[in-house]
Amino acid sequence: MRIVLIGERGKSYSHDFSNGVPEAVVGRARSADFQVKIPASYKVKKIERTGNLGYLKETPKAMFVSRHHCRFEVKDGKVYVKDLGSENGTYVDGNRLNGESVELKDNSVLNLGEHCPLRVRLVERKSLLDRLRAIF
Repeated sequence: MRIVLIGERGKSYSHDFSNGVPEAVVGRARSADFQVKIPASYKVKKIERTGNLGYLKETPKAMFVSRHHCRFEVKDGKVYVKDLGSENGTYVDGNRLNGESVELKDNSVLNLGEHCPLRVRLVERKSLLDRLRAIF
């Protein structure tokens, strides 16, 4: 099983589970299996208020992704995602995860925080023998 995450502007990340390790961590840390690198130029603009005054604040989108944000786990041929206590949360198709593992479907939208959407593609790995059988 291979998971491909497709982000803004076509940036993609992938991980192959055929090595026998049934889980992978997603986050900003170098140690993450899916190291999400968001350019500093990707910013969220938000109006902040102080008393009667308001000002525009720009925050880099990377600040919404934790170093170890969520974890993928493969069980019985299905892929599940669980938030790892990230400050800004993990969302699947708009629903925030609250400590539970949720099954990911092909074409789901995974949000790391509210500002980092990633399209999920699940690719089933077939053996060479299965691919040859499909041809002949």
